[in-house]
Amino acid sequence: EDGADVLIDLCGESAGDTQEAAALAKRLGGLPLALRAAGRYLSSTNAMLDGVRTFASYFAVLETQFAELQGTFLSEWTSRDVVMTTWDTSLDLLAKRGIPEARPFMWLVGQCASAPIPLQMLDPALLASCALFAGDPGRASRQRRRDAQAWTRPGGNRLQQVILSLRNLGLLDVTDYVPAPRTGFREPCPASVVCLAAHPLVVEVNSEALRRSPAMQEAAIITIVDLAAGAAAHADPRSPTDAATWPLLAPHLELLAASVPRLPQDAVARFAEATNRTAQGLRHGGDYTVALHLLVRARQAVGGLAAEHPNVLALRHTYAYVIDDLGQFSDAEAEYRSILAARIRALGPEGPLTLTTRNHLAFALGRQKRRQEAEAEYRQVLEARERILGAHNQETLTTRTNLAD
Repeated sequence: EDGADVLIDLCGESAGDTQEAAALAKRLGGLPLALRAAGRYLSSTNAMLDGVRTFASYFAVLETQFAELQGTFLSEWTSRDVVMTTWDTSLDLLAKRGIPEARPFMWLVGQCASAPIPLQMLDPALLASCALFAGDPGRASRQRRRDAQAWTRPGGNRLQQVILSLRNLGLLDVTDYVPAPRTGFREPCPASVVCLAAHPLVVEVNSEALRRSPAMQEAAIITIVDLAAGAAAHADPRSPTDAATWPLLAPHLELLAASVPRLPQDAVARFAEATNRTAQGLRHGGDYTVALHLLVRARQAVGGLAAEHPNVLALRHTYAYVIDDLGQFSDAEAEYRSILAARIRALGPEGPLTLTTRNHLAFALGRQKRRQEAEAEYRQVLEARERILGAHNQETLTTRTNLAD
């Protein structure tokens, strides 16, 4: 609201109403320099000649004309330089105060999506060991160990200090994400999840800073892959208590998909695993369309892995499950049959994952009213699971339930 008042003061009500001004102020992160640039532009002759005379039109073209709209009217500098200098000075200040990790932490934030970052995703031990925070490799090993231990020290650890310092300077916010309620579960969803949020303009500027250093940018992207993989591994896709994890991870994984093809293959494999687990969580929460979109992006991103890589087949399996949920039964059957052939070659006809695919294939057949084929498949899977896993194993009981249906 204050940002809207600033914009209206600078260029008058002819540029739009308070609601439109507030939307633009939010897009600019409420940053005074950015608001001043927008107001001065909209009240200038350039705006008349360019046909960008309202808050709404400025908002619409900001993505493609950042330099023209923001740079010229701030000072003799252009483009993101002024905003970059402002936050860079803030990070210099923190470094002088003994918190040099603030700068690489903001680089990391700049490679995430403009969406809430769940605090549970930020594993201090992983951050301490990643290349971004490793510091000067020439320092004595004892000093490096002390630096790493500082990230995980109980009671006021280094991560908390970094976040609080950035929050005090207005570069980060700490917010509560309230998940959508789920019905039909005995376990309640969490009331809220603590998240970090950065102003969109600050994210853009930090992302820009790393483009000049491809090695550091790759290190940041790999770190985010590892953080997302760790968060996904510690949550249960079937549990309502973890239901908020998946919609929070999804936008960051989707953004990563564009960068994943150029990463080392072990990082690509971890991305596939994290995305598969996230899609499963979204599916169990009923977010089928979001899960499908994420899976499509992920399957394109991991194309460099071998076609029969276990993580690739797992992604395909979840994809088949989701399109089956969405009513594409014959497409799901075709996908399951293709996965089944690959898993038989790699794992044998009675491998646990092979039997899981056969069980799902039977389910897809049943959904197409081909009940005799489904029954025959279920009976073969049940016999194998009872023999290999035991009569009371959860997977065995699942097949018995499906057969009874």
